[in-house]
Amino acid sequence: MDQVKIGKFIAEMRKSVGLTQDELGERLFIKGQSVSKWERGLNLPDTSILLELSEILNVSVTEILKGERIDNKNKDNNKPKTLSPELVKYVKKKQDKRLFRRVIILGVALTFIIIILFLYSINNYNKFNIYSLECSHDDLTVRGMIIFNPTDKFIRISGIEYNDIYVNTNSELKAKIL
Repeated sequence: MDQVKIGKFIAEMRKSVGLTQDELGERLFIKGQSVSKWERGLNLPDTSILLELSEILNVSVTEILKGERIDNKNKDNNKPKTLSPELVKYVKKKQDKRLFRRVIILGVALTFIIIILFLYSINNYNKFNIYSLECSHDDLTVRGMIIFNPTDKFIRISGIEYNDIYVNTNSELKAKIL
C-alpha cells in the first residue's frame, strides 16, 4: 500500500465532501492532527475507523486502501457498497475495544479527580469555622450561619431569617441591620 497515495486520496475526498481536517477528526472521534498525518502519508487510518471513514467520504473501504476511485462501469452505481461479514465483525470489534478503552480512561480520570477533591476538602476542613447564629430580643428574631476562615480573614453570613412585627418590609430591616 502506498501511504502517500492513500493520503492524497483521503485529502481529495475530504475536500469533496466539504470537511476540514478537524471536522473529519471530530466525526471520527480523533484529533485533526491524525487526519493531517494520513494526508501527508505519515500514517494510515486505524482499521477500526475505516468503515466510518468510508461512509463519511462516500467511498468504499477498498477505494481508501487503494488510494483511488475504482471504475464501476460494469456495476450498478446505485448499488450500496457492502463489506464482507467478517470484515464488518472485525471493524465492530475494534470499535468496541476503542470505546471500552475510552470509557475506562474516563472513569479512571474522574475517579482521580474525585479523590483529589476529597483530599483537598479534608485538608481544608479545619480551616473554616462554622457558627450557628440565633438571636432573639423582644419582637426581633435572627437565625442564620456564619462561616469564618481566620487564615484568609474571610467571613460569610448566610441564611438569615428574621421576625419583626414592627418592620413591614425587608428594606427597612436591611437599613436597620447595616
